[in-house]
Amino acid sequence: MTAPRVFDYKSREWKALRARALSRARYRCENCGRVVAGKHQARVDHRIEVRVNPALAMVLDNLRVLCVDCDAARHADKGNRNVPRQRVGLDGYPF
Repeated sequence: MTAPRVFDYKSREWKALRARALSRARYRCENCGRVVAGKHQARVDHRIEVRVNPALAMVLDNLRVLCVDCDAARHADKGNRNVPRQRVGLDGYPF
């Protein structure tokens, strides 16, 4: 039995497909319309996640362009990464 194939976001094929998705969306977030042309501003999101259906990983119709904020809202685990954490002492009170 072979191990499941891991999706490669660094592959030449993915980068080309990502560029097609960005061009199709005219470098705008498909959710809020924000321009996402700057470096690290665009997220190309799988509508149906790769872990759910790996066969759709390289299907253009399964991709959408999102800004950083809309992508964070879609993925709650990503949205919590930049939330400042309040420091607390051993007694459980903030300091």
